[in-house]
Amino acid sequence: MEKIKRLPNTFLTKSPKITHRSCTVVRTNKHYKIYPGYKTEYGGRAGRPVYFLALDCDANELAENIRDCLQHSRYVPIKRAKGIIFDGRKDMLNHLKERSFKQLYRHPQCDIALDQEEKQVYIYPMKRERYYLVFDEPEIISYKSENWMEDDMMNKVVSKILACLDGLNPAT
Repeated sequence: MEKIKRLPNTFLTKSPKITHRSCTVVRTNKHYKIYPGYKTEYGGRAGRPVYFLALDCDANELAENIRDCLQHSRYVPIKRAKGIIFDGRKDMLNHLKERSFKQLYRHPQCDIALDQEEKQVYIYPMKRERYYLVFDEPEIISYKSENWMEDDMMNKVVSKILACLDGLNPAT
C-alpha cells in the first residue's frame, strides 16, 4: 500500500502560530456543506460556521465560502473552544443536518488543507470504505504570492474541488 503525503505534523502542535488551515466540502443531492477545521491541543477538530450552498451556485460564491472557512480555521485552546468547535458527534451531525455518519459518508467529500509556509493547497478526496472515510492521493496547487486568497488562486482551487467531487461517486 502506497503512503499518502499528508501535511507535516506541525498542524497538530500546540503552537498558536497557525500556518496550516483546513476545511471540508461535502456535496449532497441538494447542496454543498462547507465547514472549517480547527487546531486544538488534541489535534484537528471540525467546527462552526457551517455553510450551505445550493448545487447551482456559481463558482465565485463557492470560492467566497471556502475562503471564509479557511479564514476561520485557526488554533483554539480547548478551554476556549466552546461554541467554536462541535461539542461531540451529535452536535456535528445536528449542525450538518445529517442523521448519522453513515449517511454523511455516503456523500462525496473533499478536505482542503492550506500550507502557508510552503505556499501550497492540498485537496484530498475522501473515499468511503465501509463505515469510515480514507484520504485519497491529494491534488496539490502551488502559489507564489503572499496572498493565498487571490481570485486566480481560488478559481483554481474551486475548479479542482468541483472536479474532485464529480469524480467521487456517492456510495450506495
